[in-house]
Amino acid sequence: MRLASLLAMLLLAFSIPVAGQNCQIFDLTATVIQVNPLNCQFFVSLDFQHNGTSNLYSVQGNGTNYGLFPYSQIPLILGPFNANPNAPTVLEFTVQDAVFQDCQDGTGVVVPPCGNTSICNITDLEVLPGQCDPSGQSYSLLVNFHVSGSANNFFEVFAAGNISLGVFPLAALPIQIPAFPASGNQQDVIRICINDQPDCCEQLEFDAPDCANAPCGIFDLTVQTGGCSSDSTYKITVDFDVLGPAVSDSFTLFSNGQLLGFFGVNQLPLTREIKWNGGPNDEIKVCLASLAFICCKTIEYPVPACLSPCGIKNLSVKSDTCTSDSTFLAILDFEVNDPAAVDSFDLRTNGEFWGRFGMNQLPLHIPNFPWNGLIFNQVRVCTGPAPVCCKEYQFIAPNCLPFGPCEITDIFLQTGACTSDSTYKITLNFNGTNPGNGTFTVFIHNQLIDTFNLTDVPLMLEVPWNGQVGDFISICILGTDPIPGSNGCCRIKQFQVPACLLPCNIFDVTLDPGDCDPNSDSFKLHLNFGVNNPGNGFFEVWGNGIYLGEFPLASLPVVIPNFPSNGNAMDVVKICINDQPDCCETIEFQGPNCNSPCEIFDVTLDPGDCNPPNNAFFLHLNFSVQNPGNALFEVWGNGTYLGVFP
Repeated sequence: MRLASLLAMLLLAFSIPVAGQNCQIFDLTATVIQVNPLNCQFFVSLDFQHNGTSNLYSVQGNGTNYGLFPYSQIPLILGPFNANPNAPTVLEFTVQDAVFQDCQDGTGVVVPPCGNTSICNITDLEVLPGQCDPSGQSYSLLVNFHVSGSANNFFEVFAAGNISLGVFPLAALPIQIPAFPASGNQQDVIRICINDQPDCCEQLEFDAPDCANAPCGIFDLTVQTGGCSSDSTYKITVDFDVLGPAVSDSFTLFSNGQLLGFFGVNQLPLTREIKWNGGPNDEIKVCLASLAFICCKTIEYPVPACLSPCGIKNLSVKSDTCTSDSTFLAILDFEVNDPAAVDSFDLRTNGEFWGRFGMNQLPLHIPNFPWNGLIFNQVRVCTGPAPVCCKEYQFIAPNCLPFGPCEITDIFLQTGACTSDSTYKITLNFNGTNPGNGTFTVFIHNQLIDTFNLTDVPLMLEVPWNGQVGDFISICILGTDPIPGSNGCCRIKQFQVPACLLPCNIFDVTLDPGDCDPNSDSFKLHLNFGVNNPGNGFFEVWGNGIYLGEFPLASLPVVIPNFPSNGNAMDVVKICINDQPDCCETIEFQGPNCNSPCEIFDVTLDPGDCNPPNNAFFLHLNFSVQNPGNALFEVWGNGTYLGVFP
């Protein structure tokens, strides 16, 4: 087992023995908050236990007195420190009680050289196309490469036309892209770029699979409408068939673009209550999904007559121009089923009543729509003299900050340990120029975490997981004026959530047995597989219960030269990601029999009727076999090859 991580080997901690007394300061640890490769700066977090102390303690070391701190301020973050670009940086810290001078403890850290003088370079870019999406629009693609001189730990993948397929951690290589877009040409193009390093890219042209004729597994999709349960809801019954053996035993159901849930194919026909979109027709979409593809079919159908006629439809908001640091131009438009019956509507913006307007004012230009400071803003429209028919719409607002000299730079974010199955820690640091009133807010996926003083950075926060592979953080420095956002600024940064939140799973295992070793009861085995969220870069292999060793994921596909034959019809391979006993896959396969020779016996022949047109006759054939090595046999009759049979 690989027990030590690379970080643990590089960031070495050492103890400095210091005298103590009845007052006790002990278990002092110094943890390096990862060095920022852009400016070689880092912070150190000091943590320790104490008994019988006073109210304050001091920290000294490296020729510096860092000051007095209350014991409530543990752990303590010090810095920033500058790492030596060419040699290790050694720091020592002594924590001492402010009253009891002999009550102290010491520790230190060694930080590797920060300098990254090598030029970023991507080499050995390899791809392995996999199964086509049955819709014919994409296919799975295994990607691997090596990189040197990278300034960060993430890379971005692009298809032809500069289509971004996402940002991935280098530690996850090799990665499986489940839906690489098929161009329809004989060759496709992939481009890899190290994140935030536009000059460090590599492009590869490769033979693409023929996905043009791949059929979708959904057919005969039907929707039957039922009775209305309110003036805006009614029941439907969905049914469809799956082509041949089911490509998936579950499906996803959407109504007018809204997810209704995941259901088993064995639940068909399925009855559900849905919301009316306000128009004459609604839309249902069904998707079958696997790790290799997503196959969808959509059907539009007329809504039942029992629904209320006041429906609002085609509600939209266009916004791209800021008119101040807290307002922007918004153009609102929508339609109604019966224009003659509706002459006015009420409008709310981000929950606040904005006013009543006539239908003849549509499209409505709102030159000073109040920005809520977040990515998503909202409108609510209600029609009628006594509003009874309402619809909400959420849209992406322009970022109207900075509108002045405020600026946020050098954002550094590092994810830490998981604190539950839905929360984890992050470390956040940044620089603020002309920082308004000196305070800022932090949002994770539009959820407010808290408001802080700029003197609090760097921060160590516990944040909620959004259930996705990636997330984004919004940092907004608050302005000095009472108008929200005035003299302030915001920045948004995307990042990958820690792997401890994501389930590890092994998929698409391929096994290709080779020849037997003439000197042992073993054979070569070509092995390859995909893995999601491995957590580290190594895997282990067992053959028929015998441990065969540890291998780097980056070396896939691998050849195991001495896979032990068990002498039975089926061999067994077990694959586990290193240090993840719950992330394993066991596969039975037919390997060559390397223990004893193949033997055919008990052959029986029963001639049947003649077949005059072919100058032949029918022959019933049976036999037994030991150690066949594979599942097929061939037949010749009077020197004529008659075929291969299972």
